[in-house]
Amino acid sequence: KTIPQFKAFLEQAESNPKCQLQDLDSFLLSPIQRIPQYNMLLTDLLKNTWKDHRDYRSLTDTVKEIRAIAESVNEKKRESENIEKVKALEGQLLQFENLAVPSRRFVSEMPFIELTNVQLASKEKNIVILLFNDILLF
Repeated sequence: KTIPQFKAFLEQAESNPKCQLQDLDSFLLSPIQRIPQYNMLLTDLLKNTWKDHRDYRSLTDTVKEIRAIAESVNEKKRESENIEKVKALEGQLLQFENLAVPSRRFVSEMPFIELTNVQLASKEKNIVILLFNDILLF
């Protein structure tokens, strides 16, 4: 959307009545949203198909394949969300400018209270520990 000609094209296309006022993201999401629907329909069809029907075997294989596809899509979505989380944390942690590297994955965020006893005066300090697959930050 940063190229002016492409931005103008998108705006024109999205305002077209044939697009029903949907943006590009909506169109890109539609096929992904259909996968669970196909899974439900095919599973229901399989439940209502006789085991001796000539299509039962191919239907069983198709249900297995659509489940594998759905699992793969979900895993890729989780990976994408994790990468976005690492990028967001990099933006927040200015002292770590190279936090978002391709192999790095966010694992967990853990809040802690650091207790110190400086000259018998106890102090509490809130800290957050960020665990990644390859580093630990606090």
